[in-house]
Amino acid sequence: MTLRFGVLGAIEVWRDGTPLPVPSGRTRRTLAMMLLTGRFTSTDRLIDGLWHDPPQHAKARLHNIIRDLRKRLGAGAMTWTSAAAGSLPRSPA
Repeated sequence: MTLRFGVLGAIEVWRDGTPLPVPSGRTRRTLAMMLLTGRFTSTDRLIDGLWHDPPQHAKARLHNIIRDLRKRLGAGAMTWTSAAAGSLPRSPA
């Protein structure tokens, strides 16, 4: 399974040449922030990028957004490397 991302203009995702719908809003912004940094992105940095005034349960909401991205992109399509610092989507080797 091959994933390809387009980040110039609208965020686009293709799996094996087929375009996948990318949700709007915070899910799209989260994916863009992780792809554009190309390295671990801290939870705090993602939260700051998603909310000007973070809600009380921002960390839990962010985890739900990342879980949604994993489902949408396909369980085996990406390896999500995570650490205390944050998360980073990585294509399989």
